[in-house]
Amino acid sequence: MDGDLKIEKINFENSEPSPTKKNLENDGNPQMKFKKDFLKTRNAKILAGVVVFLLLFVVLVGFKTIKIFADAQKTYKQAKIAVSAIKKQNIIVAKSELEKTNKEIAILKGDLDSIGFLGYVPIFGWYISDGQHLVNASSHGINAAIIATDSLIPYADVLGLKGEKSFVAGSAQDRIRLAVKTLDKVVPRIDEIEKEIKLAKAEVDQVKAWHYPNFWLFKKARVPIDQIKTIATEGVYAVEQGKPLIKVLPELLGASEGKKYLIIFQNYK
Repeated sequence: MDGDLKIEKINFENSEPSPTKKNLENDGNPQMKFKKDFLKTRNAKILAGVVVFLLLFVVLVGFKTIKIFADAQKTYKQAKIAVSAIKKQNIIVAKSELEKTNKEIAILKGDLDSIGFLGYVPIFGWYISDGQHLVNASSHGINAAIIATDSLIPYADVLGLKGEKSFVAGSAQDRIRLAVKTLDKVVPRIDEIEKEIKLAKAEVDQVKAWHYPNFWLFKKARVPIDQIKTIATEGVYAVEQGKPLIKVLPELLGASEGKKYLIIFQNYK
């Protein structure tokens, strides 16, 4: 019927939705939205800064490691030159080369100290610390050698310590007499030599052989470390045992005044 009342259906689905929590945060509270965006930006910047810092740190350590390796090779070559001079019995050149070696060791020590903070890194720090101890031990050992050579230099010519076949003219008795007097000059510095050798051993003792297992590159490092420990121990023992005799030997051999000794031989049957 045309006159009937028509009631239109109300579509509730198209009605305006009620504000959600997200809408309230985004639209109803602009300050909250700004804060969230700011935090996201700040966190991104912090993360980027950390990444850049780590990259720079790795590059820096890499360059330092390369320099340490290069300086170590240079120090090793210089030490070989000093050892060669000692073998040739050229004590004057030997002292000069030993002093040069000590300067190279000082440079290497500075390189290691510059990355000393890595000593706090687990496991990796062991090897940084070991390197520092070995460099310090080398320096003390070189100091002991320099003291010994410095004591002998005034008598190098007569004792034949200026190179191979450098003995000057003179009877064997004269050279023995001078050798005894030379020993008398070295004796006062034997305590200095002993001190340096003991300091070297103390540094070597800080290096732990178990840091270097018996495989791969560690095995190659462990062998010389064991040898260094043995040399340091034997060096201290030799000085401790020999020092009392060295101190009285010049007097026994008549350095200050002539001595007469009665030597009796007896055959046992």
